[in-house]
Amino acid sequence: MSEPLSVVASAAGIISLGIQVIEKIIVYCDSWKGYDKDLGDLSHKASGLSKTLELLENVLQHRQIVDSLSQKQIEDLMDASKVTIDKLKEMTDKIPCHSSSSKAAFTRRALYPLRKQTLVDAAGMLDSLQANINTALSVLLLHQGSVAQNNLSQELHTQHSTLQNKLSEQNAQLERMSQVMEKKIELQSRLLRFSLTLTLSITKGAGGCSIAPTLTYRGITTQDFESLIGEYFRDTPVLERNYVQCCHYLFEKRIIRPSDTQTNEATLLEVVFALIVLRRYGPEEFYNSFQKVTRYLIEAGVPVNTSQNTLLDLLLHGLRADHLSHPVMSELIDAGSYITDKALTHYNRKEIQSFLSHHPEAVYVSSPALALVHEDEETFARIVRRDKLSGNDTIGKYKAIELAIGWPSGVKTLLEAGMDSVPPHALMFAVDLGCTSSLKLLLEAGDVLTTESIGYIGIKAKNGEMDLLIDGIILRRTELRDLAITCLSEHKWREIGVSRDSLPDLIAPKVYESLRAEGVDVPKRLRPSWYREYTQKPDGEIQVEMPYFCVFHLINLLVRYMQRLYDAGLTDVDEPDSAGLTPLMCTRGATSPSQLFSRARWLVSKGANPSRLLPGTATPTMHKIISASIVLIQDLTLVSWKAVISEYVDTQFAYLDRGNRTFLKDAITENKHDGCSEIPL
Repeated sequence: MSEPLSVVASAAGIISLGIQVIEKIIVYCDSWKGYDKDLGDLSHKASGLSKTLELLENVLQHRQIVDSLSQKQIEDLMDASKVTIDKLKEMTDKIPCHSSSSKAAFTRRALYPLRKQTLVDAAGMLDSLQANINTALSVLLLHQGSVAQNNLSQELHTQHSTLQNKLSEQNAQLERMSQVMEKKIELQSRLLRFSLTLTLSITKGAGGCSIAPTLTYRGITTQDFESLIGEYFRDTPVLERNYVQCCHYLFEKRIIRPSDTQTNEATLLEVVFALIVLRRYGPEEFYNSFQKVTRYLIEAGVPVNTSQNTLLDLLLHGLRADHLSHPVMSELIDAGSYITDKALTHYNRKEIQSFLSHHPEAVYVSSPALALVHEDEETFARIVRRDKLSGNDTIGKYKAIELAIGWPSGVKTLLEAGMDSVPPHALMFAVDLGCTSSLKLLLEAGDVLTTESIGYIGIKAKNGEMDLLIDGIILRRTELRDLAITCLSEHKWREIGVSRDSLPDLIAPKVYESLRAEGVDVPKRLRPSWYREYTQKPDGEIQVEMPYFCVFHLINLLVRYMQRLYDAGLTDVDEPDSAGLTPLMCTRGATSPSQLFSRARWLVSKGANPSRLLPGTATPTMHKIISASIVLIQDLTLVSWKAVISEYVDTQFAYLDRGNRTFLKDAITENKHDGCSEIPL
């Protein structure tokens, strides 16, 4: 390929030749003016092409360097144009000189019909040439725009690098200054038993902004604020307590000062807030009471923020942001409080959105937290894509994946970006909020199932969420069994108890470890971690912690879900765990006698032995079930922690269906030959 300068020179020569040929065509057309419309069209096309050629010539004169791609395009276009121009030149060379004599005019009129086709061919050539020249001109103009854009991009990149370097230098300098200040504060705090806070106040005025540092000393008292308040209200009914009077008394008697904090840095306002929340007022009564004491304590000089929390963070963490809370929040904002990432939870994104719309001046929240709050898919994906956030990163007090629960797009973005592990609480939060979509995404991604999360889901989940969990357990156990049969020798997998007719449950940890011992890369989701978490030794070896147990040891699984697991091949209904307890012996955590008896009936129907003795005792399992049911009834019918009301006991028995009543009666009267069997239940 020729050099860019030679391309420009060659194109300029072709353009010059083209202009000469076109001018001759125009002169020729003018001499035939008035004979036919074709001549007028040909003249018009020639004039337009002449102007385009002049424009292309002007562009080439100002653009001496052309990139290789544009250079090749211009070469091809000029070659095609050269052929057309040569043909036109050959035609124009045969055109006779113009004459104005009457004889010449008569000749033109006579010969015109014979030359008309030639003129039509010439018009076609001009059209073709016009198209080529237009394309070449477009290529050059596009190249000019591209060069300008590249130059601008390079300039911006240079400026960005310069600013970034300056910012890094400033940050390094500030970091050095901060370290010096921290050392000074630490020394003074040790000597004076005071908490020292440095505040920079920015004041706007007509002359600009002024920045003034303020050093605040806060006494660290050994007094426990809650104990002091409890002592003051010792004989006062809960609903009659006046916290303004209490705080005034503590200040007036100089027991504490408004600026004092406890050793954990909690202020008096934080402690009072927690106590008022525990009084369980209605919303309106709570805010009225809290607003009064807040106003008093702020005026007295109690700080609204500490190094650990801001009061607005605490307020939004546990309460709704609505028309009732706005007056209290406004007073806290006026006193200098604000919200940070610590205000955000998995259930209050809507409340934070409301706060942002009403009080944008008091928001100091990170960009990832803002994207989560607003459910801004584009911004959130960009932050994750640039490795500025992963699902395991902490935002405020929670992991990012936990805060995204309830926003399926956010959960999906974090999971697709990759995570070291999904925290068990993410599953629990999905159940809390009834977010089936988020729960499904977590299970499909291989979220680890722990004893805690499965037990919690068993209590809180609705039917759809529980179905997802049961499906997940069955799928993972099936994959673990199939992997063992595929990757281990038949002798080995039969030796550890694997069967084609059932799914591994109690033996799941043994199956998992056997696969790992053979060097099989077992997917993390198949790890039977609800048995216990895995610990890693210093040499890198991973061990399963004991004790172990099967899925039927989980007390809160309803009968219909146990049946589904049993039908799928999980059949360890009467096998003891490492502590020697069978599923039937597990009663702790039962929520009602009805649930306890229904579970026991099902286990017995599948082969569990109710006469089996508890480990280390002579007590049959059935005795423990009856004893546990009596304790449950007593707990459920206890009034004011003083006595059991007999009619409440009758109510609890009324909740038992016929099958559970019969089961209880048979358990009590079995092998009895006295009047006990005649007592109706």
